[in-house]
Amino acid sequence: MGNTVPSDNSYSFFESAPSGSPFSMDEDEEVGIDATASKNYDLWWLAIFESGPTYNRYKSNGWTNGTVGQFPLSPFWEELPGWKFEPYHSYTVQFVVENRVCRNGIEVPGTWNVNNQTFFICPAGTGCRFGVEGREITLSPNPAGSFIRLQNFEPDLDRDYEMVIVDLTGKIVKSLPLTMDYVDISDLQNGMFVVNILREEHKMFTSKLIVNNR
Repeated sequence: MGNTVPSDNSYSFFESAPSGSPFSMDEDEEVGIDATASKNYDLWWLAIFESGPTYNRYKSNGWTNGTVGQFPLSPFWEELPGWKFEPYHSYTVQFVVENRVCRNGIEVPGTWNVNNQTFFICPAGTGCRFGVEGREITLSPNPAGSFIRLQNFEPDLDRDYEMVIVDLTGKIVKSLPLTMDYVDISDLQNGMFVVNILREEHKMFTSKLIVNNR
């Protein structure tokens, strides 16, 4: 058993109601990681970093002996009173694997074998990935510059659609009738936003959007 290398540290997110978008979860869904593909280790560390308009918290399990297969993140986070994964917040999971033979990340500072991945929590029921007539709508590009395109957005001609873009404080920064799949966002500042599409005033789609308009 030698030093761990990046390929030894592999994991993916899972959720209680999989919907095909691995980095966006509904509020109140159970979220976890599947680290069964990780290898060559017998020590591991997991931490969660929260980033959002309301909270910016942190929780870690510290160094733990053994290996981990599937690890449920939701109950781990909710061990602290009042804590839960909050809508419009991002959560970066830091997963580290090492072994007691080489301990390269413990005895040699700065050499941890770290795998950081981030997921986003959407308001309950939106899924961040609802589509029209069963087809999933997606935003592209994302991160975006001066425009976004709504792939698979095929509006009914006899219905009214509206796009509402809010910042992470919930403030509306852009609102417009939606009649095509191309939207100019050149007036938005750089940052993270939430895009909502409403059909007849009922929300049908929500997605995180990162604007990087250099």
